Amino acid sequence: MYETHSHPFRILQEGDFWILVHKNRPVWMVTNELGKDIASRNPLKSSNREIAEFLRNKYGPSDNLEKDIQGFKKEIMKAGLLEEGLYEESQDPNPVLEGILFLVTQTCNLACHHCSWGNASVPENFPKDFFQKIVEELGSLGVRSLLISGGEPILWPDLFDMISFASPRLRVSLSTNGTLIGDTEAQKLKEAGVSEIAISMDGLSARTHDDLRGKGSFQQTLQGIDSLKRAGLGERINLQFCLSKRSIDEAMDLPKFAENLGVRKITYLSMKKLGRASQDWDDLKPDRESYQEFLLTLYETLFTQGFPIIVNSPLSGFRPVVKPQERVSTCPFGTQLIVDVKGGIYPCPGMLFPEYRLGNVFDMNIEEALCSPKFEALKEEFRARQERIDRCRSCAWRNLCRGGCTSSVYTEKGTIWETDDLCDLRDKLYRRAIISAAQKKLSRREEVHASAS
Repeated sequence: MYETHSHPFRILQEGDFWILVHKNRPVWMVTNELGKDIASRNPLKSSNREIAEFLRNKYGPSDNLEKDIQGFKKEIMKAGLLEEGLYEESQDPNPVLEGILFLVTQTCNLACHHCSWGNASVPENFPKDFFQKIVEELGSLGVRSLLISGGEPILWPDLFDMISFASPRLRVSLSTNGTLIGDTEAQKLKEAGVSEIAISMDGLSARTHDDLRGKGSFQQTLQGIDSLKRAGLGERINLQFCLSKRSIDEAMDLPKFAENLGVRKITYLSMKKLGRASQDWDDLKPDRESYQEFLLTLYETLFTQGFPIIVNSPLSGFRPVVKPQERVSTCPFGTQLIVDVKGGIYPCPGMLFPEYRLGNVFDMNIEEALCSPKFEALKEEFRARQERIDRCRSCAWRNLCRGGCTSSVYTEKGTIWETDDLCDLRDKLYRRAIISAAQKKLSRREEVHASAS
């Protein structure tokens, strides 16, 4: 990494290109060696003549140098790379959530080895009247989406009525294992107005899927998908694949598997050390080499040829498509709340611990939780990670990565003040993604430098 102490960006070389990355903001641009040399001379403090003299000593005489320098200065200022100060996200005094995850029941018909919170022995359900009250409040707060999960939400007696109640107000998604969905349930979901059905598919054969979820569950899930397709809901299915040691060898085949099923969207999920998963963690978590090899293959395919369906990636702290000056959020903390079956309110689905509990919906409303001193303190802690963690403080991507997945670090290491050990992988991927985007723009027009679009 080419350090520049006199202005607020770092300069990274990647092949024949150079990436300028702001030290304190999620801002970057791509240039060639000439642009790198101009940038390294501190364009705001050096005159065009001084920079041109330096360039002539390196490259030899040229009539266009000062014109190139002036054009580069305009572009680098337009990109925001010369702005000083820290990047501060806007703090709305009346925060607006993007979504809420509702764990409406602890009852489940399966006993998956990697389950984070389901407990089939506890037949507890969230009360219908409080659910309606919260949905009405969410609409008034401008919340756009509601995800209903469990346990197995099909076993919640009020599910179809409550989706019907919520769907005119919010975009309602359902997370289910799919094994209890027949033609009747599929038709009810359609009539209730569900927008998306996320179905757990943690292996592409009965051998791997049933190993995690129980004998016969693979075939039952496929039958549930068939019922949803017959009801006309095939386009609303999202297959969710949790990456485990037992199934990661099949993970790259999931896009083709889904396409053959007529499913247009898949989501890869990382394993969380919660609930039952924590009991067999060493047997469930993919080894680091296999996990990184899968991610590199996945993103390389995405960068080079893409997929015929929508593929959501599992790597926190990395977005495969980034734009200069775009507000980058790679973590849902602060933008999504979780309400569990007992009414507990939490700021992250991976941090359902007493120390992160904001309150209870039976004692306070959602807006009170959003504006609570505890929530503000937790958000401040999360923002502080990239300044307090040594490796983050010196990393070029810290304003894009934001420290990776805090919940994974907390559940595995017992602290939020460390990284998730995937920093080198994200460095490779950000370089590759940004250069790929820049090359596409350079292919449309010839310039000394380029910002990605």
